[in-house]
Amino acid sequence: MRFKGQKVACVDGMAPEHLSWQGRSLGCPSSIASKERLRSFLSTVNARGDVTLLLTTHDLPDVERLCPRVIVIDHGRVLVDDDLATLRRQFAGNRALVVELTEPAPPLSGLPGVVDVTVEADGLRQRLEFTTGTTAAELIAAVARRVALRDVSVDEPSIEDLVRTLYAR
Repeated sequence: MRFKGQKVACVDGMAPEHLSWQGRSLGCPSSIASKERLRSFLSTVNARGDVTLLLTTHDLPDVERLCPRVIVIDHGRVLVDDDLATLRRQFAGNRALVVELTEPAPPLSGLPGVVDVTVEADGLRQRLEFTTGTTAAELIAAVARRVALRDVSVDEPSIEDLVRTLYAR
């Protein structure tokens, strides 16, 4: 298999147990299509479950896409070794529910798990930061009991936030 200047070698009849890929190589393909094909290939190999993919990278979106388990190393010291979902819960911070209202409303404070409310667009949009002990569904239901909703979205903490928190510890 070939990806614009990158080579992935497989010998017919032999499946590797381990595949190591240096992340900077993911950034090298000259086209978006080449990079996407490479990510798709690595994701497929990883999903089979019979090959260990070792990805060394600083490209955090690739980590999110390809790595269910993450090991963060700082100056030769392992900071964490866990699955990405667990690391998000422990270190990434709060999620945010962004609600678009049908008419302006005062800040939606006092809702379960909400630690901060930001009012935007003259009260038509509110951003409710909430803790991991509250689900988005519970919070949406609580908001809908107080105001009429036009739209909702949930902002997850970024992987950059997670890594920043790990290195700050």
